[in-house]
Amino acid sequence: MKKIPSLKNRLYSFILLIIVLFSAISLILFATMLNTNSNYNYILNGLFEYTDLSHQINQAYLEFDNYVQSGSSENYTKYLAHMDSVRASAASIRQNASNEDMYYSAVGLSELIDSYAAQNTEIHSRLNTVSFNQIYPLFTESRTIYSYITTRLTASMRDQSLLSNAAFLELAQNTGTTILLVVICLIALFLFILLFSLHITRDISSPVERIVDYARGISRGNFETEDVTITNLLEMQVLGDTLNHLKHKVNGMIVDLKDQSELELKLQESEMHNLKMANDLKNTEIQILQAQINPHFLFNTLNSISRLALGSGNSDIVDLIEALSRMLRYNLNKIDRPITLREELDNLKNYIYIQQVRFKGKLQVDYHISSAHLDLSVPCLILQPLVENSILHGLEPYNYEGEIIIDIRDQDNATFVSIRDSGVGIPEEKLQSLLTPGAAGNTPASPHHSIGYHNVAGRLEAFFGTDHCISISSAEGAGTTVVIRLEHRKEDR
Repeated sequence: MKKIPSLKNRLYSFILLIIVLFSAISLILFATMLNTNSNYNYILNGLFEYTDLSHQINQAYLEFDNYVQSGSSENYTKYLAHMDSVRASAASIRQNASNEDMYYSAVGLSELIDSYAAQNTEIHSRLNTVSFNQIYPLFTESRTIYSYITTRLTASMRDQSLLSNAAFLELAQNTGTTILLVVICLIALFLFILLFSLHITRDISSPVERIVDYARGISRGNFETEDVTITNLLEMQVLGDTLNHLKHKVNGMIVDLKDQSELELKLQESEMHNLKMANDLKNTEIQILQAQINPHFLFNTLNSISRLALGSGNSDIVDLIEALSRMLRYNLNKIDRPITLREELDNLKNYIYIQQVRFKGKLQVDYHISSAHLDLSVPCLILQPLVENSILHGLEPYNYEGEIIIDIRDQDNATFVSIRDSGVGIPEEKLQSLLTPGAAGNTPASPHHSIGYHNVAGRLEAFFGTDHCISISSAEGAGTTVVIRLEHRKEDR
């Protein structure tokens, strides 16, 4: 399989090549500059040495002439110092001679300097012992040698100047040639960079245009288009393969969403059907609950009225009949609409009054009401069925003798209604059956108990739109407590 080149590797190779070429050109320029500077210094040093020699020999001549005229030892000391400099300069010129002619010229110049120094030494040794007239021929010969030195030095400086000019000219030519070569190299490098950039641009732009067209097709929903294939750059190939994979994945998700949408539509239709059935069931349960004021209850109530009529005054009978009338009117007129917690509590008090009359003081009911939200909207008949359960199932084994505590309080944006009895409690197995939807209704020992609790729970959850509106706790022999949580809605605050 042919290996696809990477754009990153291409760029790295290109950058490395550019660095190498620029480094090579820089090294050539640097070497040329060093060589030119060295040659330039060499030429200038040659001219400087001749100039310095001429200056030093003139200073030596003047100091020695002053010494001869004045006899001052200071002038002679200065003369000696200048002569040392003259000898050093002559030796340097001889050593650095650029050709054979200049070397021999420097050797002849050194010999003249030595002769000049020897002649002056002779004059110095005899100056204080003989008259000036006797050493005058020596002095004249010294000046003659000096004139030879200056003549030779002038000729040598002229020759050195000619050589320097030729060297400068050659140096300028070489420098110009080097600069031309460098310019040519830079132009070639620029052309190479331009061609490589065009090549890279073409390699990038061509697959990018293909990928852009491919992505536009996908964005328009054209998932049947042929997969894009890139073979000239690894990065573009990876991008193309990724888009291909994304297209197939999105297409698969769309197909799955269509299938899921059809399934959800069927489920919604099924849920609507189930919801209608559940609504019908709740209406039936409400009717059953309403019918709980059964003939047996009415019979017992009427018996109580009869006994009161025989053994007491008319006021108790009137209260009992009014309580019964209010209950019947409440059950018949308000069962199908929301009412306030206050109305539900008043109906419960009517029911409890009737039961207290029935059981002749055995049933004790305490109210602890601290809530400020008694006008809270609630479903009808949520308290009386629960209190009826407490009486019929909790207190019946105790011959209906016991206590029921009804507590209503506000807490955490909700009103809590607690109904606690001192009855026999519910065994653990029956309690679990009661708390399991669908299971409690199958318990033959307490069908009425189950219908009342679950009916209230279902209507509370449907009314408030939330679960856990009611809870029950009980232990065998320790009574039962039912707690209703009535959430404060915006319209109730």
